[in-house]
Amino acid sequence: MYGYIYMTTNKVTGSLYVGKHKAPKYDPSYLGSGACICKEVGQYGPSAFDNDILAIADSRDELNKLEKEWIAKIHGAFPDKCINFAAGGDGGNVYAYAPPEMMEKFIKRMTEINRQRCSSSEFKANQARNMQLRYQDATARELQSKVVREAWSDTKLREQQSERLKSYYSTHKKDQSYLHKPCIFALNGMVRHFDSVKELREFLTDEYGYTPDRRTFHKLMEDGAMGIPYKPFHKNKFAQLAGMRICYDPN
Repeated sequence: MYGYIYMTTNKVTGSLYVGKHKAPKYDPSYLGSGACICKEVGQYGPSAFDNDILAIADSRDELNKLEKEWIAKIHGAFPDKCINFAAGGDGGNVYAYAPPEMMEKFIKRMTEINRQRCSSSEFKANQARNMQLRYQDATARELQSKVVREAWSDTKLREQQSERLKSYYSTHKKDQSYLHKPCIFALNGMVRHFDSVKELREFLTDEYGYTPDRRTFHKLMEDGAMGIPYKPFHKNKFAQLAGMRICYDPN
């Protein structure tokens, strides 16, 4: 025997907990390790619980499979009594059977954690470094390019993305006033003044084939205002723009 599936029953409340235990033989004292069952055992004491074997497994895969099956079965038969939140097995959805309010709280908490993590300077620096290392390899760049080309060759995907963008921009209109501000382009001793950001963007596209997205463009403008020159991400692509500075015209 590799392990077994058990069900722990609270004799006071009637709650049911299904779990797996890797062991060469049945251990009636093992009541479970889930947060809910541990809380109940702490509240009522071990003597308030019964424990029974539901199935025996001869391998890890079989144990995981049986746990998922039995959790689903007990939840289906006793939805108000089963206190398992996770679907079972190795990993997976740990909130599969959790109350909606608990799932919502979890999503909000993880969203905030990820927002803080992704906005940190250390995270951004690590991501930039990893991307640079990854795409130094010409094979990796070509593979990524191939994946993108194949994805966008799918007409259905393009239509879906188009609808998503239309829906998004219909409710998230950006402030476009910055497009009409005068700005400066400087490169290799040459300085050019433009009446608007729109004109500068058109110049970069027409003269150099460079069309940065909105976020990248704003970063270039911020760097330029601080005297930080542009450094191309790829050594060969846009190399002619190395040392470029763009910023709003202070005059």
